[in-house]
Amino acid sequence: MVAVLCGLLLWKTPLGESWANVSYDYLFRFGARAVTNRVTLILMDNEAYAYEQFHQVRGQPWDRGLHARLLNRLADDGCPLVVFDSFFKRPQHDPTQDEALGEAMRRQQHIVLGPSRHR
Repeated sequence: MVAVLCGLLLWKTPLGESWANVSYDYLFRFGARAVTNRVTLILMDNEAYAYEQFHQVRGQPWDRGLHARLLNRLADDGCPLVVFDSFFKRPQHDPTQDEALGEAMRRQQHIVLGPSRHR
């Protein structure tokens, strides 16, 4: 009878909410797995324009030579997967940069090109 009363007390009162929520945490406290899918996100945002080393002009497409160098570095380091959320719509003025990007994409074992919506 005491066990039933304690159960009802914990079930129907705010005191029991903390016990219910902590019970979910106990599942992970003693049996955590190592993370096997480390992800690095490289952003081409407003702060990236501020870096002097990139020499990018706001409103213009990013230099594809930068993308090629990044892909080559990732391939050299054994990166298992690259996902591009960039829109490569037209060839750029310098065809050597387009060729360098294409060659770097071929070097990468697994690459996904996800088209961004043009805004």
